[in-house]
Amino acid sequence: MITPSGRFQVNTRLCLSISDFHPDTWNPAWTVSTIITGLLSFMNDTAPTLGSITSSDAEKRILARRSKAFNLKDRVFCELFPDVVEEIKKDLSETSTAEEATLREEEERLRR
Repeated sequence: MITPSGRFQVNTRLCLSISDFHPDTWNPAWTVSTIITGLLSFMNDTAPTLGSITSSDAEKRILARRSKAFNLKDRVFCELFPDVVEEIKKDLSETSTAEEATLREEEERLRR
């Protein structure tokens, strides 16, 4: 994981049945779809695993809202997904000042 999510440590190998931590459970019949479904199930789970972290739902929501701006700072992301980068820039430019203030207030409440 590269983008902070509140579920997994960033830039850390993850101990998942679909990762290289468990080569014995790798199934060559898995498709991209089944791998993404497996990853999604781990993201929504709260069970600890190597590379996971614990955070509140509120913290996860804040990280989700901040993820677009975070990814724009990643050179590789921008090179791989130029169309998405343009969409993100448009979305962020349309974000109202009020929405941004609300997000900052939520972050401040969590710090207390």
